[in-house]
Amino acid sequence: MVSKRSKNARKSKIIPFGNGKEVKIVVTGGHVTPALAALEVIYKRGFQICWIGEKWAVQGQRAKTLEYHIIPSLGVPFLTIVSAKFNRRARFASLLLSWKLIVGFVQSLGILVKIRPHAVLSFGSYVSVPVALAAKLLGIPVVLHEQTAAAGLANKIVAKVSDRVAISFEASKKHFPFGKTFLTGNPIRKSVLKIKHRSRIPLQKPVLYVTGGSRGAQVINNAVVGILPELLGLFKIYHQTGEVDYEKMVGIKSSLNLQLQRDYEVSGVYAPDKVDEIFSKADLIISRAGANTVLEIAAVGVPAILIPIPWVGANEQEKNAKVLSEVTGAVVIQQESLTGELLLKTVRDILSDLPSYKERALRGRVLVKEDAAERLVDLVVEVIGR
Repeated sequence: MVSKRSKNARKSKIIPFGNGKEVKIVVTGGHVTPALAALEVIYKRGFQICWIGEKWAVQGQRAKTLEYHIIPSLGVPFLTIVSAKFNRRARFASLLLSWKLIVGFVQSLGILVKIRPHAVLSFGSYVSVPVALAAKLLGIPVVLHEQTAAAGLANKIVAKVSDRVAISFEASKKHFPFGKTFLTGNPIRKSVLKIKHRSRIPLQKPVLYVTGGSRGAQVINNAVVGILPELLGLFKIYHQTGEVDYEKMVGIKSSLNLQLQRDYEVSGVYAPDKVDEIFSKADLIISRAGANTVLEIAAVGVPAILIPIPWVGANEQEKNAKVLSEVTGAVVIQQESLTGELLLKTVRDILSDLPSYKERALRGRVLVKEDAAERLVDLVVEVIGR
């Protein structure tokens, strides 16, 4: 698990900008992976950073968000607000929770009035909505980054009050206002971009990385449970379960024989440097199809089995998965079809032709814009300097 705060946490630096004022940037949103890449550039340019985010990942459950685990460990002040998620499948329940949006807006106003940042950089999700609306009211410029090939409801709202919208895919341009939308690509951490895979046969037991994204995916975890001994007969496995299923999966691990236990590592959340290590070893990845994960898989060139979330806005994960599949041959399994048996058969099919899958996976690099983080921060500097 990720420690709450690193002993060697980095401190944000300050340099004069423009008229000599210290540049302060508030970062917000639920997509922490591209945000980490942007933070690397912001740090390099010497700006002050504060993060406004959410502590709890799942409504009604005590599972903490990835950003709450990671951002404070970097020495970045992390301020929490109340946020409300609108669920299209449960509109009445969403309306009952709409008071949270008002509370979050008031909290955001208070924070922004106190900090007086020069700009807000949003990485989407519902937690960014009250922050962006408060910034608009206070006349603080907002830059939005959209990671996906589609656009969710939260980002469509934030786009209306944003001064600039940065997108990862050309296809996203149609969802946002003409004249202020720019193709930057999706920021990817430098350490991920340095990972170089080759189409080789592993000399030892191949490595499988199973991840449901930062908050885990119970449907993937359940499919894996039913075939875990068979998978461990084929692979050494790193399994990022999410906090909700972590204790359950630890219990399942303890029921295995000692040899299988040695080949099965379980974590609720992996720190970024551990993810880098796993990426460098992985021969196959089973994952959701969030834009950040898909583009990181493309960057490192590893064969993948993708299981898109079917209910997210605009079917964005299905579109992300299709992009990777068309370029690299990644296999897509629809959630409604997912069973342990189908997953095991798919894994065995890939293993039987692993060199070919590895060769095609290397083509994914064409989807990656390596200077995306710099382009995005340039947009922030632009709105500050107007």
